[in-house]
Amino acid sequence: MRINLIICFLILFSSAYGSHRLTTDDVLSKLNLANSYWQEHHKPTAWAFWDVAAYHTGNMELYKLTRDEAYRAYSEAWAEHNEWKGAKSDDKANWKYSYGEKDNYVLFGDWQICFQTYIDLYNLDPKPHKIARAKEVMEYQMSTSKADYWWWADGLYMVMPVMTKMYNVTGNDLYLEKMYTYLRYADSIMYDEEAALYYRDAKYVYPRHKSANGKKDFWARGDGWVFAAFAKILQDLPKDNRHYDYYVQRYQDMAEAIAKSQQKEGYWTRSMLDAQHAPGPEASGTAFFTYGFLWGINNGFLPEEKYSRTAELGWKFLSEMALQEDGRVGYVQPIGEKAIPGQIVDANSTANFGVGAFLLAGVEMYRYLEAQSHDARIMNVGLGWARNTVNTAVFRKNSLVSSDSVQFIAYYDGDGFVTLGKRQLSSTQWTVQRTEYKGNAADAHNIISMMVDGDGYLHVAWDHHNGRLRYARSTIPNGLELGQEQGMIGKEENRVTYPEFFALPNGDLLFVYRDGGSGAGNLIINRYDVNKGWQRLHTNLIDGEGKRNAYWQAYVDDKGTIHVSWVWRESPDVASNHDMAYACSKDGGLTWQKTDGTTYGLPIRADNAEYAARIPKQSELINQTAMATDEDGNPFIATYWRATDSKVPQYKIIYYRDGRWAVKSLDFRTSPFSLSGHGTKEIPISRPQLLVKGRGKGVSLLLLFRDSERGNKASVLKLDDIRRNDFEILDIYHTSLGAWEPTFDTELWRNKRRLALYVQQTDQKDGEGLLNASPTEVKVIEWQPDFKE
Repeated sequence: MRINLIICFLILFSSAYGSHRLTTDDVLSKLNLANSYWQEHHKPTAWAFWDVAAYHTGNMELYKLTRDEAYRAYSEAWAEHNEWKGAKSDDKANWKYSYGEKDNYVLFGDWQICFQTYIDLYNLDPKPHKIARAKEVMEYQMSTSKADYWWWADGLYMVMPVMTKMYNVTGNDLYLEKMYTYLRYADSIMYDEEAALYYRDAKYVYPRHKSANGKKDFWARGDGWVFAAFAKILQDLPKDNRHYDYYVQRYQDMAEAIAKSQQKEGYWTRSMLDAQHAPGPEASGTAFFTYGFLWGINNGFLPEEKYSRTAELGWKFLSEMALQEDGRVGYVQPIGEKAIPGQIVDANSTANFGVGAFLLAGVEMYRYLEAQSHDARIMNVGLGWARNTVNTAVFRKNSLVSSDSVQFIAYYDGDGFVTLGKRQLSSTQWTVQRTEYKGNAADAHNIISMMVDGDGYLHVAWDHHNGRLRYARSTIPNGLELGQEQGMIGKEENRVTYPEFFALPNGDLLFVYRDGGSGAGNLIINRYDVNKGWQRLHTNLIDGEGKRNAYWQAYVDDKGTIHVSWVWRESPDVASNHDMAYACSKDGGLTWQKTDGTTYGLPIRADNAEYAARIPKQSELINQTAMATDEDGNPFIATYWRATDSKVPQYKIIYYRDGRWAVKSLDFRTSPFSLSGHGTKEIPISRPQLLVKGRGKGVSLLLLFRDSERGNKASVLKLDDIRRNDFEILDIYHTSLGAWEPTFDTELWRNKRRLALYVQQTDQKDGEGLLNASPTEVKVIEWQPDFKE
């Protein structure tokens, strides 16, 4: 289905753009042209009223895409000029919220939209003064009993995103409750249930007011503000918010209504349902609509097959007709509140808010095209549990696994049953079967892991967080039917956590797990011989001495060498993670050594371990990430932490080369965050996965990750040469995945250099909290990366 949609989309683009296929470079060049023109001709020392502030919402989105420091600095200079305030009066007794351009109209939403940009800048560099005024104003407003603050449609765009952004900064639920209260008042005075559109305000409600031809008069820019506002708040709104479905439904209903009134040239007329009332193109409403459609497609709220044509035509008008050769964005109706018959709107009609809307639409078009350009094959499998991240935790070894011709998948369904699926590698059709086994999916530690042995039998372990071993094997090779639950060794099997399978080159398996609780557990390794069954290799390979435990990641290379690296932790608090240690075994796990060949005396302890990197506590060092090796067997470790001279955690690659350990920092992130506390965390980035190809000077790598800065999509950092820093970042799935972490088919990558990625939209509350979320679609993305030789 997805392939057909992509083909259909490309046909639409080729028909609209002639023989030229629209590319991300085309879109980016137009965005930079428009934004550079505006900034070169307008100093940032302008007031903080709505028209200027609306431009800055678009400028900040373009900054997030390009990381062009000049764009960020322009908005920062504007914020500084305005002292990080809107209207500046401090006399709360005289604060007003009717229309007004003076400093005592503090509660008027046109003076509050500036807070959106201030919060975005705060998130880049959290200094309290940047949001102090926003917090003061909004919390005062929420302390009143009034609900009629949003009496005009524009106000929804001005203030709703402020409230979701402030909620995410402060955690204060009142922002979300008051947002709903204020919206319901707005709905009561200007929303038309039949048309699923908003009048600009109560003066324009039909039949009190009619268009020139007696029709309902919905002002395009007014509904553009509202449609874009819903797109913006859905980016920040928690999915377990009790009003979440209300916002989604309103957004989707508006999308259907708006699409019907688009003109064949791609624009919307100023009076949406009466094209002859004020005929001709208008860019600001069209841009807000185009942004809303593209964001919805990109993030899975609007079906691509239904709305891609609408979005494509909207962007065609904006980029080919509204955008002038010098970079001006024309056809913007001047400041007003309605469609005015006879008003001239032409190529010379431009305005700051119109440029901001153009930038919003273009950024989403870029993201859409970027997601289409990587030739990834996407397969739907079934519906999986989505109330936490138990299906999408990074330490699943494996969620997907392949034999020579068959690929398997495992996940908990919506009722918490272990569910298995398989397909022929040459096919996209999955056979799915719910097993008789159920796990406590409410605990995100209780992941399912699996591996195929050399005879084709599937081994599955599930439901482990300091509990008894739960393990079964398929009854036939390449089968989905599991046999009876069974033990492996019969000892140290009552406090199992983090079970992981690894395949050895001869078809045997390793099963690695923690015995004991967080902060005081030991590493157990079992080995499965296809002829002899399970045997214990180590009961305590890495000893925490009752003071700490190792959080490890492991890898088996093509020669059968087992590589293990780990951080130490002295308590359940993740902030106590420190250092990165390493060991390897070249005899199937019997003996262990350091990189210089020195044999370890076992068990390995903190005082005799080899350290690949020394990393202090309180560094936002994450545990349980990923390992790989190059084709010479040199180890690579992917993780993230914060350097001592920085506030921003960055992904890091620790690797061994030329007889020494080195660290490469992939410094593309800009947002700080802090790790602390117990349990499964809600973190703005995922733990990474790592895939390495080549040897010697020709080592290339892929880092798989999710980052809120990129909209929580499935992203890949591709580095063609480990010696260089010219990495490329791609989004191979364009919908937000919440708190998803990447897991992939290790054996398909090992044998065929094809990436098969488990994808499912899931979210996570801190401390094992559960969301009120319905099951979501489990997907597999298959992609063959193209490395430079």
